[in-house]
Amino acid sequence: MLMFLRSTRPTHASNMSQLQQKYTFQSVLLIFVFLLMILPFFVTFQEFLTFLLMRLSLYKTFQETIVPFETVLTTDLLRFFSIEAKAYPSSITFLKQGEWQTFTIAWNCVGWQSFILLAISLVTGLQGKYSFFSKLVTLLFGFSGTFLVTILRLFLVFLLAYLSGPVAARVFHDYLATIMMIIWLLFFWWFSFRFLLHQTREKQT
Repeated sequence: MLMFLRSTRPTHASNMSQLQQKYTFQSVLLIFVFLLMILPFFVTFQEFLTFLLMRLSLYKTFQETIVPFETVLTTDLLRFFSIEAKAYPSSITFLKQGEWQTFTIAWNCVGWQSFILLAISLVTGLQGKYSFFSKLVTLLFGFSGTFLVTILRLFLVFLLAYLSGPVAARVFHDYLATIMMIIWLLFFWWFSFRFLLHQTREKQT
């Protein structure tokens, strides 16, 4: 006579999944609250860093190395969407209604503030007992993703300038870009806690 016993593994796996989802939600919520708390201080700190970089002439490094690289990538994206554009070391021009319009990219717009905000959140988010490899993967994902979001932000600024004019581009640049970065950081931490970060197993003695 064959007897079939109901396995308890699915229930255990379901409970583990629910606990993991709860932990992920709590962790992302804490990161979100942390970002909101430091954002006003970060704005002030950003002004201080801008002043410091200008006094030390470090802004020239951004202007001479990072800005030209980002203008090329942004121009390639514009061309991908059939917008005739040209890249220069510190500006981008595009053809609209038979006229070339030029917009300058300053060193302060390359996204270094976003990397600092990411680094601050990493100090809080990586405090758990996670494996070294999972932390390394999270770091690589965070910095590469932040760079891509920065390029996307520049692309959207120029796309709005092309479609709606400089006023819409300025509004997005000054206000919505910060919200865009916060959304990216929230997604980054949700994805990291859910799929990338794994706690180390303690050895039994």
